[in-house]
Amino acid sequence: VARHAQRIKKMVVERTGKLNEVQQALRSSEGRSSDLADLACAVQWEQNEFYRYTFLLFNTVGGGLGPPAVIGGTRWDLPIDLTASDWPAHRLQLECHQPFFNFEYKIQTEGHPVQWFSTSGTPLFGSHSQFTGYRGIARNISVRKQAEAALYDSRSTLRQLAVHQENIREQERKRIARDIHDDLGQNLMALRLDVSFMSTRSDLMLADQEFVDRALRQIDSTIGALRTIISDLRPAVLDLGLRASVEWQAQEFERRSGIVCHLQMGGDDFVTSDECALAVFRILQESLSNVLRHARANMVKIELTLTNNVLFLRIADDGIGLPANYCRRENAFGLIGIEERVRTLGGMFSIENTVGQGMAVMLSIPI
Repeated sequence: VARHAQRIKKMVVERTGKLNEVQQALRSSEGRSSDLADLACAVQWEQNEFYRYTFLLFNTVGGGLGPPAVIGGTRWDLPIDLTASDWPAHRLQLECHQPFFNFEYKIQTEGHPVQWFSTSGTPLFGSHSQFTGYRGIARNISVRKQAEAALYDSRSTLRQLAVHQENIREQERKRIARDIHDDLGQNLMALRLDVSFMSTRSDLMLADQEFVDRALRQIDSTIGALRTIISDLRPAVLDLGLRASVEWQAQEFERRSGIVCHLQMGGDDFVTSDECALAVFRILQESLSNVLRHARANMVKIELTLTNNVLFLRIADDGIGLPANYCRRENAFGLIGIEERVRTLGGMFSIENTVGQGMAVMLSIPI
């Protein structure tokens, strides 16, 4: 009997030890599952056929609505911001008994900061294919939304800074062009008049006459170069409006590059703000410069139209286009600069590219 009792006691101890190990493993597994559930989602939920919550496993870490405040209500009964999400589209998905993914909505509860949730759900059907409700999960994405808002504010600030810098740059170009014209240009013209007067003197020796003629030619060459510099800084044609400046830019590009430039303009009168006209001129200037440097094109087509207060511009070439594995080179900001100019005016920018057949830059700007 004693030996039998010892065997039973030994068996109990062994089984108790194994049971403890199993329980410990189970608690560890449950802990991991709980941790993963907390990380994966803040809420596990179920709804009935009337879209009312019947089950919630809610993690209230950081604040939020607890189950008692939600059970029996619908999602749109929560203290939500109806303007922060596309609720009509979401309701339509529910009424059509379709699955939905990552629907985001904002909740504001008294005593708690604003919280954002992202929820996904799948419809449930009974044995006779009747709709019985939804089951899904939701995650608290407030931290992500705060980061997105901060990033948006940062980008907005940078864009405003870029606009400010561009305005200052244009003002400086205008000032420098005016100063060159008024000071250096006038001085050169005065010098030319003096030298020209010297050339009319009858007592000049032949050698002196040749010297004066060379000086006149040098002054004329300098004046021509000065006019080119002034034109590059800020062409006077900008003061004549958008249509005239685009025509001049196309003619100048064809004259300097030898690339055929077809210009097509149509639609309403091109009455735009000075800011818009200047931006379009600079965009066209940068685009044509890119064509000259990189496209190896023989022809460029420029289309400019104004319809229903929206300005459309398309610059297309027949060059080599962007390579299939194109990657922007370091310190190459041509296309980025064009896109930023368009965005600051509230417009849209896009590119059409066919490898070996050319590329087109397209933009639309409301005016």
